[in-house]
Amino acid sequence: MLILSSLDGVAQFLQIDSSYNITKSKGNDLFPSWSEDGSKLVFQSNRAGNWDVFEYELNTGKTIQLTNETANEQYPALLPNNDKLAFTSDKNDDEHLYFLNMKTGEQNRIFSREITAKAASFTSSGYQLYCLGYDATTKKWGIYRFEFKYNSLKLIRSLSDDSSLPQVSKDGEFVLYEELNPADRIREINIINWYGETEKIISGFNAFDASWDPAGLKIIFISDMDSPEGELYTIWRDGSHLERLTNDTMTLRNPVISPDRKQLAVSVLLDNGFDIFIIPFEDF
Repeated sequence: MLILSSLDGVAQFLQIDSSYNITKSKGNDLFPSWSEDGSKLVFQSNRAGNWDVFEYELNTGKTIQLTNETANEQYPALLPNNDKLAFTSDKNDDEHLYFLNMKTGEQNRIFSREITAKAASFTSSGYQLYCLGYDATTKKWGIYRFEFKYNSLKLIRSLSDDSSLPQVSKDGEFVLYEELNPADRIREINIINWYGETEKIISGFNAFDASWDPAGLKIIFISDMDSPEGELYTIWRDGSHLERLTNDTMTLRNPVISPDRKQLAVSVLLDNGFDIFIIPFEDF
């Protein structure tokens, strides 16, 4: 049994049963990402041997395979107000960002600059994306911002080799990522502004798989500070009001909250690998 509180407070018990499991596949289903209106969820799965992108429709319960190539397609994200899916592909022997036109099936590189780039995260306007990139000329990882209007890619923050995928808040004001503190070997949540300047470092929790609450005021993340499997927590953007949401032996990954804050998508480790569960907050 998973103990889950609402994001506003009082802890409740929730039984995770098959009714919350939307994938039930052999293999691993990871990195769920919501559509802007909350009607769809895209995710990556290696159920066929390599990573492909799938879409789940909440209204119909239908799952559609969106990519089907010998290359790996990962870290899917739907572009707001558009019929395009962004994903990372290694089909040309290096990882780059691609768009899939959901109507025509056509795939194109998002930008042409030759850096390793993965995991696009969009602002709600869809005018900018942020991603993790590696420049072979400088041999450094960093967070990049791409502006579609100007076809401009800019490095805004250099990173260490042990840093996570960046996530931009929907208003485009802040970007979060996790990075290992070399002093205590504990992962910190770093929050920077869109210029790349540090706004807040949330330390002491060994946090990973952090993502924004849709309002951009809270962060949901996983930490093993209370149990080795990891538990779910939320914390305000300013580092206050830490709240533990779960108390269980289940292994969870990639938690993301729906745009209306009424559902949580999270990957749960079962006997056959990770499956994705959608947990309704309206139960509380």
